[in-house]
Amino acid sequence: MVAPARDTCVRLSSLLDSTFMPARHVSPPRSWALATLLLTLLVAACSDSPTEPEPDPDPEVTLQVEPLGSLDVEVGGELSVQVVVRSDGEPLAGAAVEWAVTEGEGTVEPGSSITDEEGRTEGTWAVGTVAGPGALRIRVQGAEEKRLEAMLHPGAPEALASIPDTLHLRARRAQGRAPVVFHDRYGNQTTSPSDLSWTVEDPAVASVAGDGLVSAGEEGVTALLLTSSSGEASIPLKVVHEGVITVTFDDGFQSVHERAFPILEGLGIKANVAVVTQAVEESWPDFLDLDQVTDLHDAGWAVASHSVSHARLDTISMAEVHRELSESRSWIEAQGFRGSGVFVVPYHEWNESVRDAVAEHYVLARGRGLWKGAVETETEWIPEDRMDLAGLDVDWYGLESEEELDWLRETLGRAVEEGRYFELYFHRVEEDQVEAFTRIVEGVAEFSEHVRTFDQLLHQVEGTGLPDPSSNL
Repeated sequence: MVAPARDTCVRLSSLLDSTFMPARHVSPPRSWALATLLLTLLVAACSDSPTEPEPDPDPEVTLQVEPLGSLDVEVGGELSVQVVVRSDGEPLAGAAVEWAVTEGEGTVEPGSSITDEEGRTEGTWAVGTVAGPGALRIRVQGAEEKRLEAMLHPGAPEALASIPDTLHLRARRAQGRAPVVFHDRYGNQTTSPSDLSWTVEDPAVASVAGDGLVSAGEEGVTALLLTSSSGEASIPLKVVHEGVITVTFDDGFQSVHERAFPILEGLGIKANVAVVTQAVEESWPDFLDLDQVTDLHDAGWAVASHSVSHARLDTISMAEVHRELSESRSWIEAQGFRGSGVFVVPYHEWNESVRDAVAEHYVLARGRGLWKGAVETETEWIPEDRMDLAGLDVDWYGLESEEELDWLRETLGRAVEEGRYFELYFHRVEEDQVEAFTRIVEGVAEFSEHVRTFDQLLHQVEGTGLPDPSSNL
């Protein structure tokens, strides 16, 4: 409705005024009420703002895509994608749909399409040949865009891609796997073929399980053979019985960080600290705190478990034993420290039941001391019973004289030559012990190429058979 011209409205207003307005102090007749009503309507009709009709609401456009959700697709394949566009619930014909690959190296055809009378259109997504995540974006004007995601997995193995030059196992019973890699037809690393089989030319040197786990036997050189429909390979396999030396600090006293650590750093020796986890967690006086243990670990040391509270395990219930074992290892692993698979038995006091419990929770354990006068009590590396590690308590024997230091060097040399395990363990290093401690570890440094930390020993027991990145081999 369009408002009348302003001058017309003014003239009508004046006419009403002159016709119906009564003289002052005279009671208004009934015609006055009628005039007031007409004037009000006139003013409304003469308003400057026209009255417009309410606009129709925009139609609700929806986009439906099939299939939905995350998909698992093999590389090199194609995926047909169906789209339905509706307007207020009814099929929308002639809608323009845009297609685009937004992740991965695939393509989509067509790049755009038009819906038919049923509101339908489709595209073909060629997912590409590179394994990894892929994504397809679908848009239509007025509707929320859709994203179709897929994980593109490698195809069947078709080629043996790489093998190591040599699989080197450095102790009897050492275990390892050859890091053999298979590729699919497009070069993506993939799983091993189902018909892969392993054999060893000389079974006296090593044996191999069906899953490719190799276990070292006698010293020697042989070949690990693998065959499959994807190819064949022969990997040289060498077994030597090298002795190892390790240095450990039981309990985790402050003096380890304050005095022993700088001396060993100067000699290039990495050691182990067997911590009482409750002492570290609660900052017991005279014990290492968490920052100090972290310093040692970051410098290449291993952190082994010495229980939660340093309780004598053969005097508490088996429920408490399992708690001491499991919680101490869990704490070490929660800090991200290496070496958690090794347990040092408090006081070296345990019984058969405790020993069995330790074997449930740990890979290696030291639970007895060496007798200095009987070197035949040393343990072969790797021991047949992995709970049978033994160490020499240097605090007890001292090893301060030249004669004792000569004995130590001879013993270390023989352990290396005979493929044995030799551990020296300390507790505190007091101020008046620094000189003697330095002379002892200088003797150890003469065999530094055979010094290992607990995590390196665990790697030999459970690892790939190749040198650990932190190994000094």
